[in-house]
Amino acid sequence: KTEKEQLEANVEKGRQEKGASREDAERAAKKLADIEKKLTREQRTELENEISDIRELRDEYKQLIQTVLSFEKSKKQKDLEKIADLEGRLAEADAVAERRIAAANERIYNALNEAGIEIPFPQRDLNIRQMPTMDK
Repeated sequence: KTEKEQLEANVEKGRQEKGASREDAERAAKKLADIEKKLTREQRTELENEISDIRELRDEYKQLIQTVLSFEKSKKQKDLEKIADLEGRLAEADAVAERRIAAANERIYNALNEAGIEIPFPQRDLNIRQMPTMDK
């Protein structure tokens, strides 16, 4: 073997001895995160998942709009109408998501009421033993 081939063989042997590569570890970590997310999702109710989905979609939507908006603002020939539209959509994203979450929360509230389940709210009773006199 040439010196170069020997060096390459040693590098490959070292990789095999070290175990998984960085890419393998990153792929495994991503797969683990996906599995954990799936397991968590299975433990939640349908409405909880719906609310979670709304929030995730809103965040992804806003990130994508930010990317396009940033690109449009960096162009020499700016399309001001498109920029205004993107900024409007970005501003509206939170409001739309909150309306959808409020609707899901209302369905939860209605389902609890139909089942006869009341949510207790903390309260405090105040007992006055003696009223103070109003001396002038």
